[in-house]
Amino acid sequence: MRPYIQRICLSMAILSSLFCGLAQATDVNGQIFTTEDKHVKFWIVGTPEKTVEIFHERKGSPYKRTTYTLEAEGSTLMLGILEFHNDDPSAAGYEISYLNTMLDNLRRGFISKFLLDANGGWVDVNLPSGDLKGKQLKGRLEGQDFTLRAYVAPHTIYMQQIGHAPRDKKAAEVADKFLQSLVIEKE
Repeated sequence: MRPYIQRICLSMAILSSLFCGLAQATDVNGQIFTTEDKHVKFWIVGTPEKTVEIFHERKGSPYKRTTYTLEAEGSTLMLGILEFHNDDPSAAGYEISYLNTMLDNLRRGFISKFLLDANGGWVDVNLPSGDLKGKQLKGRLEGQDFTLRAYVAPHTIYMQQIGHAPRDKKAAEVADKFLQSLVIEKE
């Protein structure tokens, strides 16, 4: 191999190892993840696994759910996006009734296993980075501290869910940073 080609190969190997080291450092510190449609951003450690589910058409129900999940630093982090059709004017407002029904069913379904936080149920919350209103439920489920937040936008529900072992400070910090980082860009 010619000396200049060897130097180029060696330089590429060094740069590649430097970039791999930087990517690993970024993963440990986390980064802002942006969805493909550029409407949703959130902080996360690593790259989340994305799943997409299409549902059968039912009036008042979402037709699509996109979920981003990741386990990092002792926390399970999840963002779910429920999409409703926006081409049916009679469907306006279904998001709120769907969310209320879903949350009530969730709470009733886990009532024997779910130790609620001191507030005893759902509390109203605002999206930290925007003007969306939502609901939050906190407690302990099957040995995990658990928080569920859901925000309603026209034709969409955004749901953040975290879980981690109680008294795990690092996991709680990662989970809180994830919950506080959600940014939803208006279309």
